[in-house]
Amino acid sequence: MKYKISSSSFIAASDTFEKLPSANGPEVCVLGRSNVGKSSLINKLLSRRDLARVGKTPGSTKLICMYEVLFSENRSNAKKMKRGVLSDLPGFGYAKTSNVNRISWSKLLTSYLQERESLKLVILLVDVRRDLGKEEKEIIEVGKEGGLAIAITKADKVTKNELTKRKQYFQKETGLPDEAIFVTSSESATYKAGMESLRDLICSFFLPE
Repeated sequence: MKYKISSSSFIAASDTFEKLPSANGPEVCVLGRSNVGKSSLINKLLSRRDLARVGKTPGSTKLICMYEVLFSENRSNAKKMKRGVLSDLPGFGYAKTSNVNRISWSKLLTSYLQERESLKLVILLVDVRRDLGKEEKEIIEVGKEGGLAIAITKADKVTKNELTKRKQYFQKETGLPDEAIFVTSSESATYKAGMESLRDLICSFFLPE
């Protein structure tokens, strides 16, 4: 782990692209299917217990929530700091939501991914037990135009042999190199290295203080 979290704070939330605050440095976004574990992963990445709301009901995140993050080098005598914004995007694919909500969320996601000039990296979360759907494949195509990484969530829910097969599946389907695919779990310390590597990747897109 090259960097450690120094501080993180909520900036803003919006249900429309037009109402998002002006960019204040580079942004990295986290998105994925409803109930894939976005908020849990963000809290883990930022070493916070409840910065991002973890809903009991899939589809509970209906806004783009933005957090300012400050990292420092993982050395006691280091003074080098890096700052940027991490955005939590609404989950997609929740079957029980209304068509109106589904269309609204889709428009919000598309606008942010295609028009937000400060967006430098898209992290798509995928449940280790689930194949890629239409929505994920569309995001992958858009994300490949810029920075794209895949975070496999809930790795503790399958055996190690199955995990190896699932990672190979995601690599084949996305065409991404091994270093752009991270194996994570918000529940098990076994996959701490994947979370730390993902944190370092995020920090690499942020700017020095």
